[in-house]
Amino acid sequence: MDHYKFFTKTLKQSADDFDVWSNWQRSSLHPAGVVGPPIMAIFILIIAAFNFMNSSISFAGKRLKEIGLRKVFGGLRKHIVIQFLSENLMISFIAIVFGIFISGFLAPAYGSMWQGLELVFSFTKDTTLIVFVIILWLFTALLAGAYPAFYISKFNPIKIFREKLKLKNKNLLSRFLLWFQFFTSVMTLVIGVIFAQNGVFQNNVDLGYDKENLIILSMHNNNDYKPFEQVVKTNPKIEMYAGTNYHIGYGNYDRSIKYLEEQIETNIMHIGYDYLPAMKVKVNDGRGFNLENQSGDFAENSVVVNEKFVKDFDLKNPVGKTVYMDDTLALQIIGVSNDVYLYGAWAPVDPLIYRLAQEEDFGRIVIRTASQNLSEVNEILKKEWAELFPNYPYEGQYQEELLEQVTEVNNNIKIMFTFLAVCALFLSVIGLYTLVSLSVLNRTKEVGIRKVHGASVKQIMLIISKPFTILILAAIVFGSVGGYFLAMMLLGSIYKMHMTPNAISFIIPILVIVLTSIITIIWRVYKAASQNPANSLRYE
Repeated sequence: MDHYKFFTKTLKQSADDFDVWSNWQRSSLHPAGVVGPPIMAIFILIIAAFNFMNSSISFAGKRLKEIGLRKVFGGLRKHIVIQFLSENLMISFIAIVFGIFISGFLAPAYGSMWQGLELVFSFTKDTTLIVFVIILWLFTALLAGAYPAFYISKFNPIKIFREKLKLKNKNLLSRFLLWFQFFTSVMTLVIGVIFAQNGVFQNNVDLGYDKENLIILSMHNNNDYKPFEQVVKTNPKIEMYAGTNYHIGYGNYDRSIKYLEEQIETNIMHIGYDYLPAMKVKVNDGRGFNLENQSGDFAENSVVVNEKFVKDFDLKNPVGKTVYMDDTLALQIIGVSNDVYLYGAWAPVDPLIYRLAQEEDFGRIVIRTASQNLSEVNEILKKEWAELFPNYPYEGQYQEELLEQVTEVNNNIKIMFTFLAVCALFLSVIGLYTLVSLSVLNRTKEVGIRKVHGASVKQIMLIISKPFTILILAAIVFGSVGGYFLAMMLLGSIYKMHMTPNAISFIIPILVIVLTSIITIIWRVYKAASQNPANSLRYE
């Protein structure tokens, strides 16, 4: 009697169980699919919140006379506080509603990026999400509006009108918030460029074998190998083939291997004698398997080990050494191969043993051909298979298809961090434009006086732009350093082998930040500096 057990897993649990296969159909979601979006959301939220706070503080300074008038006509401080907080709550609420609407499109789009993941956004049915959004709304709105509401509301109206009171330290706080926005933007741009470069690196990384121009054909049962081998052998466009039981990217098993007093867990693959040459795995010491020595290799339990195996056991002159599997079976080392990443660069290279498999155990054929013949050979094999085994589907695939998830994750990570970088940059530019605009408004008469005294538009632009230029340069320096260390930390948590940042990793983000900042500042400042000084001096 068969027994079935069903259970559910959260997205987080699926990521944690990446190495566990679900019913042997497809691996669970990679941790990058869960780690990336929260990091992206946190960065965007920080920048947006600081941008909101910066704008609230800046605009509050332009409303001092309004506050003074309200107090003169009997307005109480608590009324002013409630007004400011209510305005921020309303603005934040509108943003929340708009964000929920956009999420209805983004969530399914994100789910479609990952195999086996289908996300359906249902806000009204998720109580936890509703509570989170409400808390986020209140926290953001109150955080952004608390400072201007409680600080400005206590001002004396007499000082506002007679002494032309202005917000003290307003510029300092606003500029710090703006600096932090650009600091975060530079970090995200640096991270985005590094991850984009790493995506290219991962797609072209040397995995220890030649993954190009390979067709992997799985047999329905082991009895199918011999008749189909005749089809493969007679095809002149097939350069090399090999039968095997296990295959790189398609399975292995672990056993405890002992040498002297040391014992380690080791991956083991059973392969055909010509499998390593077909996969272009190099044997750097000793020899590999071959047809001439096949009988002796079976009798002596000969094995080929990888360099990682030799390193972990600290073997000197490993060829000829005897190791033991499960303390009982003696294995004779005849060769040492280069290291191979069995399932891409997500996991480190582990110790590996290749053993000879009996032909009756072959469950797959590895076929190598020229790139221009790959599709044609695959179609021919499919037709031949249909004639020999009409009751079974053809299960041939390219080796690169086995690495589809690797490519998929790399591309998705690039998309996520690019999206993060663009959003961060956009929000920071908005914050910069707001602060520059308010600075220009506060210095309108100064601009007019300078023009009357002969200052050129260029000189005025330099004077107004200088503090923002210094701020952005400081953000570039600190953001580049922070982006480097954060990118290396993230890369190290996702990949066991990844690229090292180079000059391009920093040149591109810096150029993007500098160009967008220059355009934003010049656009706003030039408009003010080009005005007729008479209009500037009449400005109140």
